Amino acid sequence: MPRDTHTRQHQAYHRAREIASATADATDRLTADPSGAGSPFPELADPPGDYELSVWVTFNLDRYDRDDHGDWPPVIAGNYALACGREHGLWRLTTRPWLAHRDVGDLLGEPVITLSDQDTGLQPLTVLRALLGGRLT
Repeated sequence: MPRDTHTRQHQAYHRAREIASATADATDRLTADPSGAGSPFPELADPPGDYELSVWVTFNLDRYDRDDHGDWPPVIAGNYALACGREHGLWRLTTRPWLAHRDVGDLLGEPVITLSDQDTGLQPLTVLRALLGGRLT
């Protein structure tokens, strides 16, 4: 096996182990404090009863490496609406592309994430607070 191939495989193996370890650490931190009491954004603490939360996310990904032809890659931009909540002890999470705002409300695309009637696992607000606070990477 050529040395370059062996080195790349070795690096990929170690990177995969780092990612698995970081994921396990983030999960441990979340499950050790599921209420989020020790997290930033206390206003998003998981309430004891029913709730509804809507978040609009806008992102721009601007890459600084030229492509094979020497051209700059296009900026990738997106807008998403995230809705989560809990009713009668069951939580839900939906993420949809946000296409436009009209006088009658927001125009949303087909869901890219849909979870409904969940009664196990981390609550959506717990995961959101961890993400915003840099505890979930």
